[in-house]
Amino acid sequence: MTPPRDRPTFTEAARRQQIIDAALQTIAEQGYTQASFAEIARSLGITKGLIAYHFDGKHDLITSTIQTLLSRQSAYVKARVAAHHDAAGRMQAYIAASFDYIAQHRAHVAALVDLWGSFTSPWRRSPSARPPTSRAGRTCARSCAPGSSRVRSSSATRP
Repeated sequence: MTPPRDRPTFTEAARRQQIIDAALQTIAEQGYTQASFAEIARSLGITKGLIAYHFDGKHDLITSTIQTLLSRQSAYVKARVAAHHDAAGRMQAYIAASFDYIAQHRAHVAALVDLWGSFTSPWRRSPSARPPTSRAGRTCARSCAPGSSRVRSSSATRP
């Protein structure tokens, strides 16, 4: 009998990331409510069972997707802030990097906003505590759509 592993293999980790990226794309295109295992599996050309092998359900997949989105955004911003050594430069870099990330990763931001309004976490199970879902998601999706003039890269406004 083989002992259980503490960490997934390279292949398992890569497959999980592939599924998370497909979930992110599906949510960005269709919204959280339409992002079923079947739809995500279809986009990857795999079975729902393979997703279920890697995730304990939609809640686990969505939680992992949110963590991935926030980690990517954080890494993007931190890398730019770290290049500055004075407080004013770090603050300016933080603000510019935050807006640049939004401009460069519109689908990610649209998906995150949709998830923020639609996904019910275990600590927010009360329907009365849940904010309205689709309006915020649709508004962000329109604002973050390619070609929208509402969100621009901060570098585009510099001389």
